[in-house]
Amino acid sequence: MRNLTKFTDVVRDGRFGVYVAGNPETGEFVLLDLDGDNPTEAVVREFFPGSVFVGVIAVDANGEAQSAVDVPLSVDAAKALSQAYACHVENTVRAFVEMPQIANA
Repeated sequence: MRNLTKFTDVVRDGRFGVYVAGNPETGEFVLLDLDGDNPTEAVVREFFPGSVFVGVIAVDANGEAQSAVDVPLSVDAAKALSQAYACHVENTVRAFVEMPQIANA
């Protein structure tokens, strides 16, 4: 059984949390936002056949990305996930900033 402490600590203490699923052998990964419903391994397998739980990534209170992984990753896979995560955070912030502001009535 997997010790979930390292995963929950990263997500609990961070912002912009993502669940990382994928196939480390093929280098195909997907980042699933943890701000809504948390994905389960069964759901990931259903929608992303051949994928397994890889880990989680979030930004801590100091603005540093933190991660916890459950499977070994190649250097190239780690770099690709880092770049994808940076894009995820940028797009999330951009969407928030570009939201129309509602004036107090």
